[in-house]
Amino acid sequence: MRQWQNKQKWQQWLGLVMGVLALAACQPQKAAVDAKQSQAIANEELRIGYIGPSKTAGGAVGWALHQGSLQKAVAPIGFGSVKEYVFANGPDLSEALLSNKLDVGIFGDTPALTAQANRGGSTLIGFNAVGHDVWLMGREGIETLADLEGKNVGVPNGSYMHRYVSGLISQGLLKNVTLNYLLPRDAQSALSRGDIDAFAAPIQLGPQLQALNYNTVDLASKHGLEDNSVIVVTDEFLSRNPQFFKTFDSVRRQAVKELQAQPDAYYQYYLKYTDYKEPIIRASFPMSTYLEDTFPEKGMALLAGTKSFLLQQKIVQKDVNVDKWLINTN
Repeated sequence: MRQWQNKQKWQQWLGLVMGVLALAACQPQKAAVDAKQSQAIANEELRIGYIGPSKTAGGAVGWALHQGSLQKAVAPIGFGSVKEYVFANGPDLSEALLSNKLDVGIFGDTPALTAQANRGGSTLIGFNAVGHDVWLMGREGIETLADLEGKNVGVPNGSYMHRYVSGLISQGLLKNVTLNYLLPRDAQSALSRGDIDAFAAPIQLGPQLQALNYNTVDLASKHGLEDNSVIVVTDEFLSRNPQFFKTFDSVRRQAVKELQAQPDAYYQYYLKYTDYKEPIIRASFPMSTYLEDTFPEKGMALLAGTKSFLLQQKIVQKDVNVDKWLINTN
């Protein structure tokens, strides 16, 4: 009986030892897997999309990338590299963002709000610029808003330029006009051929048309109808990267301070990535559009105006609760 008990204890002890040895053997494999996973996370690429034609996002985000401060800041939270992707328009960028082909989108508040109303799934984490102007440029003989009565006005459909022109119409400042939808790249040729009588031009193109002696009929800034360049991420991205916002926003704030302190250096940086001349860039991107606050008062007011436009024009059917769209900064 004692011999049987001793044998049983020996078998139990042997089983325990074998289990410990097996577990120990697994640890290097688990450590190797964990190391590979950590390395993969650390090497993740942060993908930032923005609207062209320039080859940089510009603003505080572009400056931070140029200085290398954004790359340095996001490395400890898992991003081994940062890459910019340029898009022709806001709807295309929004589609890429919501299809998980981008992590961060920098684009106009009009397409950003439209996407949130139609599909949801995104969060507003800040502004890259506040108060981008629109230049309503007319061909020869078109000098005032009254001159456009009964005429054709070109505008990119669903853009902040569209919002501006619609604002003029709703205020009774632009009467009996026909809207022709075309992209900014086609505006100059359409004006020169007489296909349109005026075009609502965005930043860069507006001052460029001025330099080519087209008439400046009106400006969005005269009516509080300017645009914001907003910064949006998907909810899924935020859930996977809970440290991202505070890291990113800290870098953005510091970048605003830096470019405000040295505007000449900022413009020289930007000129390396655009075909436009310096006077055009300075007119398009005044320092007053770069604000340190995450959600500046002027930006929020313009955002509210954009939302009202989208609902009034029935471009969107669903209202967006802007307060819930904003990231919680606490």
